[in-house]
Amino acid sequence: MPTSRWPHRALVAIALAAITALAVWTRSVDRSVVFRPAGVVFYGGDASYHMRRIAYGLERFPRHLAFDPYLHHPEGAPAIWPPLFDVAVTGVLRIAGATALERAEHWAAWVPVVLGSATVTAIAFVGRQLLGSWLAGLLAAFLLSILGGHVRYSRVGLLDHHVALGLAVLATLSIGAALLRRQRSDARSWLIAAGFGTALGGSILLWPGCLLFMALWQPIQWLSVQTRPPDERRLGLRLAFGAHLVATVLLAFGCSGSPWVERGELTLTTLSWLQPIIVGALMLAWGVASMDLRKAVPGEKSAASSLFRSLLGYGAVLILFSGVAATFAPMRSSVTAAWGWLAKDETFQASVAESKPLFFRDDGLGFGAFAHEMFSWAASLVPILAIALLIVGIRRRDPGRLVLAIFTLALFGVTLLQARFADMASVPVALTLASAAGATVARRFGRWQIAWMAAVIVGTWPCWTPIREQASRSIEDQGSPRLSASDLYPLVLYGTARWIRENTPETVGFFDASERPEYGLMCWWDLGHVLQYTARRPTVVDNFGDDLGGDNFEDALLFHRLEEEAAAEALLDRYRARYVVTRITPETSRRAEHLRRVVTRLHHFDGLGIAVDEVRLPALAGFRLIYESRRIVLENQPEQVGRTPAAYKVFEHVPGAILTGSAPPDTRVQCGLRLTTNRNRALTWIAETLADANGHYSIRVPYATETDAAQARASGLVEVRTANGTISVAVPEAAVREGRTIEAR
Repeated sequence: MPTSRWPHRALVAIALAAITALAVWTRSVDRSVVFRPAGVVFYGGDASYHMRRIAYGLERFPRHLAFDPYLHHPEGAPAIWPPLFDVAVTGVLRIAGATALERAEHWAAWVPVVLGSATVTAIAFVGRQLLGSWLAGLLAAFLLSILGGHVRYSRVGLLDHHVALGLAVLATLSIGAALLRRQRSDARSWLIAAGFGTALGGSILLWPGCLLFMALWQPIQWLSVQTRPPDERRLGLRLAFGAHLVATVLLAFGCSGSPWVERGELTLTTLSWLQPIIVGALMLAWGVASMDLRKAVPGEKSAASSLFRSLLGYGAVLILFSGVAATFAPMRSSVTAAWGWLAKDETFQASVAESKPLFFRDDGLGFGAFAHEMFSWAASLVPILAIALLIVGIRRRDPGRLVLAIFTLALFGVTLLQARFADMASVPVALTLASAAGATVARRFGRWQIAWMAAVIVGTWPCWTPIREQASRSIEDQGSPRLSASDLYPLVLYGTARWIRENTPETVGFFDASERPEYGLMCWWDLGHVLQYTARRPTVVDNFGDDLGGDNFEDALLFHRLEEEAAAEALLDRYRARYVVTRITPETSRRAEHLRRVVTRLHHFDGLGIAVDEVRLPALAGFRLIYESRRIVLENQPEQVGRTPAAYKVFEHVPGAILTGSAPPDTRVQCGLRLTTNRNRALTWIAETLADANGHYSIRVPYATETDAAQARASGLVEVRTANGTISVAVPEAAVREGRTIEAR
C-alpha cells in the first residue's frame, strides 16, 4: 500500500516557511534606521538615485527618466543603469496605488526585502531541481538567508537593482538546466528555450554585467551536447539558437529608447547597441553550428566529424566577428574600458568600496574576515567544492551540476577581484555548499551525517556577526552630540539634504527633464545621489563617478585639492555651482599637507583665517557658512570630543560686498563680524588688509548683517577698525549677493 506523501510535503512547507521568515528578519533588523520620523532614509547613494527615477516615473507616467538634468551639472546626462528595475518597481507601486511619494518611499524601502526573501524561497525549489533533494534545497535556502553577500544587498532600505540579480541567476540556472535536459523537439522544448532567452536578455537589461551569463553559457552548451547522439545534439544546438534569438530581440527592444544609443556609444559597462550586437553574433554562430551538413559529405558515418564541423562553423563566425570588432575602434575601446573597470585601473573604481577584493581589503578587517562574513568560514573551500561538483557533473552527465559548478567558479572568481559580485555569487555558492553537505547525508540521518550538518551550520557563524550587530544596535536621540554607530552617517546626511531642499532656492527640472536647473552643488562624489534626490538639487559629480564623463569628475577632485581661492571660485563659476557641501574626505583631512586647501579651510576652520607654517592665511572672502550638521563622535573615539567638526557643512559661494574707505596710508585695516551658526556655535569672521599709498582700502565681505534663516546669523554690524578708530557698517543681503560696493563711514 503506497504511503502518503503529505507528511513529507508538510514538513518541507513548514521548514521553508521558517527559513523564509528568517530571511525576512535578517534583512529587516535595522529598519529603525531606515524609517525615521522625518522620513525614509535609504542606504547609500545608489538607493537614493533609484528612488529618484521611481519618483520621476510616478509623477510623469508612462515616461521614465532617461536623460537627467540633475546629473553631470550643468550639461546633464543619461543614467548609466538600464531602466528595467526602476520601471518595474514604478509599475508595481502604481498598481498597488502607492503613487504619493511619501507612501511610495515606504513601500519601495521594502522591495529589497521582498525580492531577497523571494530568492531564498525560490532557491529551495531550484536546489531540489538541480541537486535532486529537498534537503539540499532547504539547506541552500537556509544558507542564502544568512550569507552576508546576499543579506547586505537585500536589506530594508537598500533599493538597488543588484537585489534582483540573485533571482536572475536562479532563473538562468533553473531554466538553463531544464533546457539542457530536453531530448525531444516539441513545443515544451521551444517554450523553455524562449524562457531561457528571456532570462538571459532580461538579466542584461537589469545590469549590463550580466553579459557574463551569456559568456558562461557557451562552454556549458558545448560540454552538454558533445556526447549526445546526432539528433539530440542538433536539437541542443537549435534550442541554443532559439534562446539567443529571443535574447537578441529583447535586448534590441530594450536598447531602442536608451539615450546612450542616441549618443552613439558602444560600451560594455552601460546598456548600448553593443550588447545586442554581441548576442546577435552568438545567435548567428549557434545557427551555423546547428545546420545539418551531412548531405554535403556523402557516406559519412562519424558523429565526431559532424560535431567537429558544427564547432568549426560556430568558431568561424565568432572569429570573424572578433576580427571585425578588433578593427572597429569603438568596440576595441569598449573592451579595454570594461577590463579597466574590472581590474580597477581607473581612479574612480579604485576608490569605490565595492571594488575592493574579497580577501585583501584595506578597511581594517583581518585577512579573510570580510570573505567569511560574506560566505561563511567555507569561503576558501568554494573553488575546491565547485571543481569537485564540476567533475561529478561531467561524469554523471548531469546538466544541473554542470551549470551550477561553472557559474559558481565564474561568479566567485570575479568576486575575488571585486566584492560587488558577492550578491550574485551567493546564489550558486549556497547551492554548491548545500550540494557538498547533502552528498554526505543518507536517507536516514546517522551520527556522522548529523555531525556534518552541524558543522555546516556552525561554519556560518561569521555571517551572523553583522546581523547580530544590526539587531543589537541602539540608536541614540537625534539631539545627542554622540552617535553609537558609524553607519548613522546617512541620518545626518539626509538631514543636511532636507535642510538644503527647504532653505535654498528651488531648481527646475526635478520632474521635467527638458528643463535645465539654474545652479548646482559642488560636493564629494559619493554625496551626489542623496543630494540629487533628497535635496532635489543637481550636482557637478555624483556616485556615477567618471562614468558620465571625465571632466566633471576630474574637476571635482581638483576643486578639493585647490589652495588658491580665486581658482576655486573660477571652477565653481564654470560649473554654475552656487553651493559647496563639505565633509571630511581623503582630500580634506586635517593633515598638515592639506591645511592650505580651500575645502579643508572651509570644513575644519569655517573659512576663517588660519596660521600654517607660521604663515597667516586670510579668511576666505567668497564663501559663507550657511549650515552645519551635528557632529558625529563614535563611542570608540571619545578622544575626538571637542575636536571633530560637523559631519557636513554647506557654504554658499557669493560675490561678496566690497567695503571701501579711507585710512592712514600703509596702515592695517581689520574687518570683523560676529556670527552664530544654526547649531548656536559662535564664531567671528575677520579679514585684514592694508590701506594703499593713497589711504584707500577695500575688503570683500561674504556675510550680511541683515540675514535670513538660510545662513549663519550675524550678531550686530560689521566692525571696521583702522588707525582712525572703529566704525560699524550695515551690509545688506543684496550687496553680498550682487557684489555691490559699500562705503564704510
